[in-house]
Amino acid sequence: MLTPNHSPDHTCRLLPGKTGLLIQFILGSLVFSSLLIKRRFFTHVQRPMAVWILDVVKQGFGQVCVHLFSLELGLYMFAVDHSLSQCAWYMVGFINDFVIGSALSYALLRLVEIQAAKPSCGESCSALKISGYYGPDPNNPSLIIWSKQTLCWCIIVMLSRMSSAIIMFWQANLFVTLATPLDEWFDHNPKLELAFVMIVCPLVLNVMQCWFLDWVLKIRDDLQREIGYVTSGESLGSESTPLLRESNKLTSYSAPVTFNTPSKRVSSLEDLLH
Repeated sequence: MLTPNHSPDHTCRLLPGKTGLLIQFILGSLVFSSLLIKRRFFTHVQRPMAVWILDVVKQGFGQVCVHLFSLELGLYMFAVDHSLSQCAWYMVGFINDFVIGSALSYALLRLVEIQAAKPSCGESCSALKISGYYGPDPNNPSLIIWSKQTLCWCIIVMLSRMSSAIIMFWQANLFVTLATPLDEWFDHNPKLELAFVMIVCPLVLNVMQCWFLDWVLKIRDDLQREIGYVTSGESLGSESTPLLRESNKLTSYSAPVTFNTPSKRVSSLEDLLH
């Protein structure tokens, strides 16, 4: 969605265009393809493919919301302050979201899980108790639970992005000072600046952010092994983890459970989470 527009002052501008849209699609495909590399080479406890795909799509919806918001924010900031080019404002917003937005999203998701686990929240919150849990059968995940978690995640990332945008407005002069060298480095060369803003920096930062958010959104490793949310080749632990014991306390579930093989999962897991 970024294309150079040669104005008289030769600044880098963000405008809609088919070429920019295509490049953004390719960039997004490369970023999410990196999650396959993470799953294959850097994940010790692998989720079943169906669960992994739902986690990736959930993150994708959130990333689309953030990207569209960042694009509009960059255009708006340029409209009210011409100290930086549109590309520089977009880059400021992107890095701001990478640092502050990711941290806020993580904190808000954990807060939602804590509140959803309280008995006072009721059955309406049951789907939000454990991020990445989509029902007792990981090979046939519930799309209803997933859709509720995805909607909640999109709300969380938008709240985080708006919070980081408020910081941009509040400290606009500081961000102008920090980002001015970006326009100076690419003075009279908006195409090169656009390539840096659209491809180089987003590719590196998006890969890092997607790997972090994949860890945030997936079901945690200790619980993942215990309830059987692993691939068929993984072995399951037989001892109760502190996380599950705490979940038992929150849900008043006291029956002893032993997990031996992926096929012998908890038949009453719904009771555990309700």
